[in-house]
Amino acid sequence: VLQSYLQLPPRLDLNIKILAKSVTSGAKTMYDMAVDLENYLRTHYKYTTDINLPPGQEGVSWFLFRSENQGFCNYFATAMAVMARELGIPARVVAGYTSGKVDPKTRQLVVRGSDAHSWTQIYFAGYGWVNFEPSSSFSQFARPLRSTGSTSTVVPNGSGSLTTGGKKAPIDRALQGSSSTGSNVPTQTDVAGQIRQDVGIVLLGLLLLIVVGLLYFSLWWRRLYRGYGSSMRIFGRLAVLANWAGLSPRRSQTPYEYAHALAEAVPEQAVSIERLGDLYVRDRWADPSSAEHPLHSGEIGEIPRIWKVLQPRLFVYLARHPHFLRWLPNKAGTFMSKRWASRRKRRSDNDLSLLE
Repeated sequence: VLQSYLQLPPRLDLNIKILAKSVTSGAKTMYDMAVDLENYLRTHYKYTTDINLPPGQEGVSWFLFRSENQGFCNYFATAMAVMARELGIPARVVAGYTSGKVDPKTRQLVVRGSDAHSWTQIYFAGYGWVNFEPSSSFSQFARPLRSTGSTSTVVPNGSGSLTTGGKKAPIDRALQGSSSTGSNVPTQTDVAGQIRQDVGIVLLGLLLLIVVGLLYFSLWWRRLYRGYGSSMRIFGRLAVLANWAGLSPRRSQTPYEYAHALAEAVPEQAVSIERLGDLYVRDRWADPSSAEHPLHSGEIGEIPRIWKVLQPRLFVYLARHPHFLRWLPNKAGTFMSKRWASRRKRRSDNDLSLLE
């Protein structure tokens, strides 16, 4: 995040940094500095679309010092992002749309091209990207008061200890079934050794079962979506892991909205998830001959590198949120019931054929 979102153009006006330090001189935290920058731009500059950047002028410097303190959202958002980066705060400009206006006839929100808007996002560790609205005349964002990330772990229910009654019965029966003077009477040492041997066999069987299961899962996972392109294959696997963790996509969500929902659920991986979602969307729907297409721009090579870092961390998140354990037994029961019903039907058909 720091490497990507602290970059600044060369030979930038030094007065921008001086102004940023002056505005935030009383701030004690990074968040306070961001709020000071937001409030300064909102209170000292007027929002208007009736301006033109003079030829040869650098946009942020001109807006802050020579624009008669007026501009539209692109100027406000870019100025705050650049001032934040000058202070060592990772920042970026994002673009979207406002909510539009209600059409009284259709009772729907109508969003037009004129509703396009830009604002600033600041990255905070543990929170992810947080919205700031530096443009005057636009309402500010409601921001979280504390991190939404969860560090809780799942504690297994029940106890692994064995009840004494379940183990004493075989020993007692063995002692009672033999004469105390016979040579075949098992001693307590013999019985304890037999129990250890039985437990060892059970544990070895469980270990082999786990190893075989992991090998099978690894093979299945590597072959999952193998017939698709890299972006579709990786985004599909991301969706599978998220679904197992209880973060299923809704039919109404676009890929961008789903990636944003995942980023909010896993804020420490927000940058990688949203980047992966952006590459997936542009790979699927952008014009292959346009500069926006990842194959044309060369960005498609980022996908394996992002997934190599993101995949193990998502498996850790899944281990902490094993939502699939709730529905897996039901799925297995339904599968076995269907198989059993199919076998009974085939057997009935065979008997009917023989009878005929």
